Amino acid sequence: MADVDNTGDRHGGSCIEVTTGEPGPAGAESSLDIPALCESTRKHCLPHFREILGKLNSSLDSPPVTCVVSDGIMTFTLDAAEELGIPEVLFWTASACGYMGYFQYRRLIEKGYTPLKGDYY
Repeated sequence: MADVDNTGDRHGGSCIEVTTGEPGPAGAESSLDIPALCESTRKHCLPHFREILGKLNSSLDSPPVTCVVSDGIMTFTLDAAEELGIPEVLFWTASACGYMGYFQYRRLIEKGYTPLKGDYY
């Protein structure tokens, strides 16, 4: 089940926030298991997001969706937007520190700093 929060009412536009009630990884601390959370998102969110876009585009109470702006980790939104012919922009919301880590990753591999070696890693 998907819930839509029409934040456009609060922000003066046609912006929505989508949350799903799909089960993720089991356990109270499941949101801390990032790989499992990403896998669950990849497996479960596309059909719900596609359904929401379809409902919004067929609603007489709101204008059609003209673009999708989503976080770079939510790549399933690309598939839904492409299927419906809606332009999309992905933003990568990593911190500057995180970005510099990604940017230097190749150099860390070249210098042999990563992957870490030894039995204690």
